[in-house]
Amino acid sequence: MVDIPQALAATPGLTLHRLFLDIAVANPDGAILVDDCVMYSPKSTGARFAWGPPTDSGGIGGYSWLLDHSDATVPAEKITGTGREAKFANLAPGHWCFHVRACDRTGRWGPPAHVAFDRK
Repeated sequence: MVDIPQALAATPGLTLHRLFLDIAVANPDGAILVDDCVMYSPKSTGARFAWGPPTDSGGIGGYSWLLDHSDATVPAEKITGTGREAKFANLAPGHWCFHVRACDRTGRWGPPAHVAFDRK
């Protein structure tokens, strides 16, 4: 385990530009929880989200996503796009939450994933 703030404080001049997590789960029913992850920039008012494709034997037909102020919103069962990236600009200060879910090519929708953050 790495304490990122401690590592940054101990190394003058070191800045964190990107943090990548590559996690493999041997058990297909397993789960990974990444907690206490905060990204902040005093110079940006935008946000960009990118996600990997879920595993589905029928293939993915598209995704539904949105950004709002609720932690529990479930995106509508309507495809927003087929790419795995969403960008938002000029966000006002406050609490925000990004929500995304996938739809396979047979029309079945998966569960939503949520990422909350606070814009100062």
